[in-house]
Amino acid sequence: MFREADQALAEGLEDIIRRLRQRQMLPGELSAAVTDLRAHLTLAPADNYFLTRLSFPYLRPEDEAELVASAPGGVRQSDMVVTTMDADGDPFQIRHALSPREVGRLHRMFLAASFPCSSGRSTASSSR
Repeated sequence: MFREADQALAEGLEDIIRRLRQRQMLPGELSAAVTDLRAHLTLAPADNYFLTRLSFPYLRPEDEAELVASAPGGVRQSDMVVTTMDADGDPFQIRHALSPREVGRLHRMFLAASFPCSSGRSTASSSR
């Protein structure tokens, strides 16, 4: 796929492959390396499609997804944003929370909608 890619993209991917092979980068750092590469390039839609799946191989071909760069707390990270349809056929996007504040807001929204919320931990009274 990337044989016909822009030279800067091809060189960046070759560098990532070289660092992985020489164990200068751990496989778990692949997503961050791809995010850094993407931040420095203007990508064609096809290149963006395949780079997203390179970082997140569990995505299905029909999944509409993209990588977005964020820097919560000054730490740069790559976030997956997946677009799906609701019951009415309207699109909405899903991503993980970027900060504890977002987690708290989501929790309050769940409580306001009367969704059952649990931390997944059992309490002393429930384990008796």
